[in-house]
Amino acid sequence: MGIHAISRRWARLLWVVFVCLPFLAFAGSSADHEARVLWVSADGSVFKVSPVSGLPQLELDDLSQAQALAVDETTDDLWIYGHRHLWAYDSQGNALVNTRISAHVDDDEPAGMVVDGNAGNLWLGINRTLDRLDLTGSLHASLKLRHDIVGLTL
Repeated sequence: MGIHAISRRWARLLWVVFVCLPFLAFAGSSADHEARVLWVSADGSVFKVSPVSGLPQLELDDLSQAQALAVDETTDDLWIYGHRHLWAYDSQGNALVNTRISAHVDDDEPAGMVVDGNAGNLWLGINRTLDRLDLTGSLHASLKLRHDIVGLTL
């Protein structure tokens, strides 16, 4: 085995490491990025928009009461809260949940909503109340806080 054979092997290895692997990583992340969607609540409807092209892909109408949106990152299901009502849709717009939830507050303007699909929880913050619901919309816990909730994140 001569120096040229070793050099060719190193050249191939370096080519794979510095050219092929970064290209595959970029192509993979691009495909992941294109699979994601943006949900927008506007004027009585909720729209599914492609973040790559900016074009609407789907419209869920008759949701004029939508006040908060959250996406379950484990399933890509969309959750919508509006005036003590909870809806969930899959990524194709098929209804999964349509239920009324407990009316324990007078002013129900939510500070936020997040979904933890791995734990099977949906968290909803309204005024000083933090509610934990399951993914059927059933209330499992309600915490009264000393201060108003101004945001939620997970």
